[in-house]
Amino acid sequence: MQTSQTGFWYRLVALLLSLLLAACGGNTGGGNAPTTGTVNTPGGPVQVALQGGSFTQGPTSAQVNAQGFQTPYGGIRFTAQVPQTGGTLTVTLTFPQDLPQGAVLLKCLNGNCTPIQGAQLQGRTATFQVRDGGPLDADGQANGRIQDPVALGVPNPDFTLSLNPTSLTVQQGGSGTTTLTLTPQNGFTGQVSLTLERQDGSPAPQGISLSPTSVSVTGPNPVTQALTLSVAQGVQPGTYPLRVKATSGNLSRTANLSLTVQAPPPAPDFTLSLNPTSLTVQQGGSGTTTLTLTPQNGFTGQVSLSVNGALPGMGVSWQENPWSITGPNPQSQVVTVSADATVSPGDYTLTVTATGGSVTRTATLQVTVQGGGSAGQSWRVVQTYPPLNEVTYGNGLFVAVGDGGAILTSPDGVSWTAQ
Repeated sequence: MQTSQTGFWYRLVALLLSLLLAACGGNTGGGNAPTTGTVNTPGGPVQVALQGGSFTQGPTSAQVNAQGFQTPYGGIRFTAQVPQTGGTLTVTLTFPQDLPQGAVLLKCLNGNCTPIQGAQLQGRTATFQVRDGGPLDADGQANGRIQDPVALGVPNPDFTLSLNPTSLTVQQGGSGTTTLTLTPQNGFTGQVSLTLERQDGSPAPQGISLSPTSVSVTGPNPVTQALTLSVAQGVQPGTYPLRVKATSGNLSRTANLSLTVQAPPPAPDFTLSLNPTSLTVQQGGSGTTTLTLTPQNGFTGQVSLSVNGALPGMGVSWQENPWSITGPNPQSQVVTVSADATVSPGDYTLTVTATGGSVTRTATLQVTVQGGGSAGQSWRVVQTYPPLNEVTYGNGLFVAVGDGGAILTSPDGVSWTAQ
């Protein structure tokens, strides 16, 4: 009975020693602990190999939320032991396909995923190092154990947006043009809608519009597109801080544009004047006045001259017609007005009209025609019997009336005939 109990205790002690040795061997990294493992991920099987330590748990798949990245293989989590506290573990991940361009290896801790500095990615493999208790060790303690959740990140498709020029000055009722450059990143392609808005995100002012309203991206090269901003006549002058917004799905980018709206300058014009504005002309004679045209707002070109209100027998002549206006300074010419003997004495209103392009301006000339002989004709008083009292002129004939009903007529004031 005593021998049986002694054997029992020997066997129990042996068992305890065996368990203790096994435990000590696990903490120091000895024994047959695995250094490679494979994990099934959404993108296919990924092999994980360790150098400088061995697995105590995993590798297994894990869910990660990597802002700005796609994670085609999800997250990979494992726990490993290293022979010495504070030791360094080298980890090599082998993926089923070549790594995408721009891919990075991400360390995911506390819900945040950041690129692992110094990781080497080539072909299908990604290699990095983790120090026990270092910044990449999830438990943060130098305890001979490393926890390592990682993920392969591929940047989301994206694009950048720019405008040249970034400011425009447009007149009311006009339009301006800027060039948009959209540069795809990380394989972005697709249709991009374009809208115009204020820089605070509110709608663009009414009357300011953008065209075209979309652009297509079909490859990796930058896409340029001329954009036209149209400004309605009723938009108030001023400076408007705007931006062009490009949207594709959930992706939006903006580029600022400053728009200055101006009132259009006055249309080209001119004024017209006469000096003097009234003339007295003897029958058979003429008079002159000076016509002056003053350009405004850059007016130049050919101006046609005409006159209204002249009776038959009255003539108006110009020094130059059409009149060539070539600069900003006032230009003048002499206008001659004549009246032959058939024009009855009296007051006449002549309207001088100048027309250049769409501009028409007028000037008024008052003309008084007086009766009399030809220019330079001298008159002398002679004694007649019976005495003459009055002389008048009308319809090309002088008529003299005297005492006793005497009447004399003359076509020229020289030769008279008694009636």
